[in-house]
Amino acid sequence: MDNHTTDNQLARPFNLKTMARFSLPTMAMMVMLSLYTIVDGLFVSNFVGTDALSSINILMLVIALINGVGIMFASGGSAIVARKQGQGMNQRANELFTSIILTAMGLGCIFLIVGCSLNTQICQLLGATDRLLPYCTDYALFLYLFAPITIFKSLSDTFLITAGKPNMALVASIAGGVTNVLLDYLFIGVLGTGVMGAAIATGLGQVVSGGIALIVFLNHKNVLHLTKPVFRIRSLLETVTNGSSELVTSLASGITSLLFNYSMLRYVGEDGVAAMTIANYSIFLILPMFMGMFMGVAPLVSYNYGKGDKKQLHKIFRTCCVILAIFSGIFFALLELIAPLMIQMFANGNEAVAQLARHGMVIFSFCMLFLGLNIFSSSFFTSLSNGLLSAVLSFSKNLIFVVAGIFLLPLMFDLNGIWLTIPVSEFFGAILSVTFLLIYRKKYGYGGKYVETPPVLDSASEM
Repeated sequence: MDNHTTDNQLARPFNLKTMARFSLPTMAMMVMLSLYTIVDGLFVSNFVGTDALSSINILMLVIALINGVGIMFASGGSAIVARKQGQGMNQRANELFTSIILTAMGLGCIFLIVGCSLNTQICQLLGATDRLLPYCTDYALFLYLFAPITIFKSLSDTFLITAGKPNMALVASIAGGVTNVLLDYLFIGVLGTGVMGAAIATGLGQVVSGGIALIVFLNHKNVLHLTKPVFRIRSLLETVTNGSSELVTSLASGITSLLFNYSMLRYVGEDGVAAMTIANYSIFLILPMFMGMFMGVAPLVSYNYGKGDKKQLHKIFRTCCVILAIFSGIFFALLELIAPLMIQMFANGNEAVAQLARHGMVIFSFCMLFLGLNIFSSSFFTSLSNGLLSAVLSFSKNLIFVVAGIFLLPLMFDLNGIWLTIPVSEFFGAILSVTFLLIYRKKYGYGGKYVETPPVLDSASEM
């Protein structure tokens, strides 16, 4: 054990104030991250056109793969790092943290090389038509060039929270977001660089945000900081396994976007892809609030699980459930309210796109009633270091149910079936989530049993 003592914010008793201290900055941070995508889309749709907007959606699988790797290492690694902190193994936590950063960015370099070499072929494989291909290749090129930075940005967002510095995570995101907006205006609005300018602006915004985080992690006075890496294969494999659900979720969203694009192109052409993109942007305003809420809580869950404090785990779980129920209703109503505004902002006078989006979002918005529960359950089991169960939940909801829906529902309801797919898959995902939360409540002790147990220790080979 490492008996080095630090002022670890994760060790404080949990209450609503504690949750707000960790979750509110994280929610704001995630909204800023989402605004990267939304602002890009807003400038692209208004200055370049809806075809250019559709091209960004064509590339969602590439975006999902790059982001998914970062989120996998971030969520899987932060749970293990926080658990080690709960066990008092601070030096081991810092060594693992550093090795995770280097390994993930190494994968980012592979994306850079492969993507730049096969840019056109990848875009065509993803379904880019001759009309959309020039936009796709321009945007994708800079996605690949900034891939290592994008991955580091995902890691830093999560690990700043694990370090007990959610406010710094928010500051970094705001700085990156402001940079992105200003550069979008400069590159797209003034210089007329089109979708290429949007991709460059996003990448440079991530450079600013990641640079701020790097300064924090280089300070050895912080409880979590960069140090000489020790590449323990067992710990890295556990990180990947534990975070696999987040990679599955991200990849599934990319794969389903691909399927939705193919379906929309088949039924209504490029305008359908643009309408679906507008619906996704509406979700992007609300989804990060759920994600940020539970990202903020996740290190608290992992720390108290490592400490063996079941009373605190139950308190965290109960509080999250109450807040989840309230916010699900609020966010459903909010999506209904913002839908007309989002259509007006992104349709850019294209009445065919606007009409498709108006009709579809009435159906699409019902997914908000179940979305939060599914995000919470997956995040909660990842925080408990049960990456396999989290992956099963994510894989079932984000891929199996969606793929089944996208093939079956249009056969019964035509175009409406495409819009129904996400609400239906979220509904069945919620049923599965509740089932697993009930089954495992006694094993992990969040079901109200306050019998204290010893901390969860790593295997002997890891000590």
